[in-house]
Amino acid sequence: MAGYSSRAQHFVECDQCEENPANFVCKTCPGNLCDKCKIEHENRKITKNHEITEFKTVNKELIDFLYCSDHKTKKIECFCGPCKKPVCTDCIVLSHNGHAVKAISSAYKEIKEDMQIKKDEIDKKLLPKYRQLLENEAKKSSDLKKEADEIEKKILSYTQHIMETVKSLGERAVQDLRIQERRGLQKINESRAEFQSKMGRLKQTRSQLSEQIEGKPGISFFKPLERNLLQEFETCSNIYIYKLRDFQPGSLSSAIEMNFGTLPDLSIISEQQPNKYNIDVHFMNALQHVPGIWERELIKQSYNLLFGVNNNAFRSIPELGQGGVMNTQQNSVDANTRFLHGNIPQQATPGFGFPTYDFKGFHPSK
Repeated sequence: MAGYSSRAQHFVECDQCEENPANFVCKTCPGNLCDKCKIEHENRKITKNHEITEFKTVNKELIDFLYCSDHKTKKIECFCGPCKKPVCTDCIVLSHNGHAVKAISSAYKEIKEDMQIKKDEIDKKLLPKYRQLLENEAKKSSDLKKEADEIEKKILSYTQHIMETVKSLGERAVQDLRIQERRGLQKINESRAEFQSKMGRLKQTRSQLSEQIEGKPGISFFKPLERNLLQEFETCSNIYIYKLRDFQPGSLSSAIEMNFGTLPDLSIISEQQPNKYNIDVHFMNALQHVPGIWERELIKQSYNLLFGVNNNAFRSIPELGQGGVMNTQQNSVDANTRFLHGNIPQQATPGFGFPTYDFKGFHPSK
């Protein structure tokens, strides 16, 4: 009895040459024959009167031509439930006695239906979901760039009204904004790459399932599907909201060099998703700014010189600690000062998994 291709081709090989795919079956022998061997079979005196017929194209009917790998002359007739493999009558007597078996046609139907369910889930749920995620990530990238451009205009407009000595501070603020923007865009690109990778694997899995469903079944067809075949695609990680502090012009004063304002800061917040794709909301501030000379000087000044941040604009996230603060930026004062001034991250807005991106922009002093 010929074997089956190890490359998932799922065709029945010719029993005579054991090389070419069989397109005919001899019901008298029985045996499977390729085109060339069929002619030889018909021309031999001992086999010329054998009944030879073509393989039927219906996959379910092709099961009738599958032979047991252990008992070469026995056709596959049943499927052993506990062992998850097709068997012949000899297998049942010798190795599967007492096992629950079912007709091979019933097993074929059930396995095919299970494959179709997985394929439908990919087509109707998972692939559309990831297409939407990718579309949203593209929009977030555009929105983040626009917000960064708007903040840059505010910074440049503000620096035009202050003394020449602070122009370098304005340029530095723009530079830091772009650093934050690039980090945010990098994070978005990483998310997009992950979604594209998962979509690629989903399409590959779908293609393999389609090949199994539409191809001629072989012994490997009855290998059970992995229980967690689609588990990694049912949840999405690394979905965040990106925020930069907005630019808020301040009033000129003798201490402007030491009190230029807070620099843009990007907040990345994981967005909650409904039903089985839920992801816990947590806050992540991925960007860090190293204090400069003027900022270190500012620490020495009275808290009255500090700009204020609207402490009602954000909601506290208890699991992040006191005040819900998780901020790596240290561009003005220490952590205690930040708690006093209410610099608290914004709570994520629940959604299907399409995070919004926003800036906590540059906050100049007044």
